[in-house]
Amino acid sequence: MPEYLAQTTYKVPLDPANGVFQYTKDWKGNMFLYYEAHSREGESFKYVMGGVMANQAGWLDIFPHELVLMAVSSGRPEVVGLSKCPDPMNKLGYDFFTQQPVKGLRVYYMHGVLHDCTLLIHDHITPRALAHPHTTAYDLVMMVMVAGMERTEVHLELLQSERYKLARSWRSPLAM
Repeated sequence: MPEYLAQTTYKVPLDPANGVFQYTKDWKGNMFLYYEAHSREGESFKYVMGGVMANQAGWLDIFPHELVLMAVSSGRPEVVGLSKCPDPMNKLGYDFFTQQPVKGLRVYYMHGVLHDCTLLIHDHITPRALAHPHTTAYDLVMMVMVAGMERTEVHLELLQSERYKLARSWRSPLAM
């Protein structure tokens, strides 16, 4: 990592197909494609992730599961065909209540589909100060593996600045 960061004048990597992981593996493409192409390492990665996730609370361990969540909607993927979308943008009609048809996307754009839906986010949120070393380690892992980052309380506040109302948050009993 130090060698990669020195070569990039210590800029935080932003491209999931061109970061620390790709530099160390001499790979063109994102981490998930690498593990698909290298099945033995991919199997190891699955076991590691299974171990990581086994030590984290599931959303039902945090969110009061006595509440009932239901999404009722009729998907309208045909509307995408009516949109004016400049090249080289690819359009794909997709009912977001069904399984995602394209894997490995970095951004999912939604406009005019959530309306009065509740957005339930189940994710790590890094505190402003005094974050546990495990939390900061996750942030470094995200930078190295996928040119990403853990979200912070500031990111959560950005949702509120865009008129999302933070109704409540739950903290995992396993949170550090």
